[in-house]
Amino acid sequence: MSPHFKLKEFTSKQRSGYPKFVYLRPSLLLKLEMLRREMNMNNIHVSNLVIMSGYRTPQYNKSIGNVKFSRHVYGDAADIFVDNDGNYRMDDLNSDGLVNIKDADVMANMIAELNKRSEYKGLIGGLGVYGPKPHRGPFIHVDTRGIKARWRKP
Repeated sequence: MSPHFKLKEFTSKQRSGYPKFVYLRPSLLLKLEMLRREMNMNNIHVSNLVIMSGYRTPQYNKSIGNVKFSRHVYGDAADIFVDNDGNYRMDDLNSDGLVNIKDADVMANMIAELNKRSEYKGLIGGLGVYGPKPHRGPFIHVDTRGIKARWRKP
């Protein structure tokens, strides 16, 4: 799909047989590639940007208790984290010896820097910062809804 992402990373995670479903807007891929590039240019090594959740069918989105009009059902949202060591958890991006919401903030700050650039204007959207839970590490939500939206869930 792009230099660093495959279509299967964005398919719906619903537990069913085939067919699997996906709807993906090119703007999301561009935003993710730009974020990855920006982080690497700022000495935050990213060899593996994990798409924890991409497209969701409306049925799957409802079954996990997400909001009715989640951007995931429109194919322009992804929940992501950096996992260079392959443990399926966010890496220690700020080098403080801990993995917590501050590492998600590092990614969010890169998005904030990108938002200031004219070439990024068409990629403006949602940015959610999520802290860790027992079953998963911290992550961020990004989307390209066209208007700025921000939230934080420790």
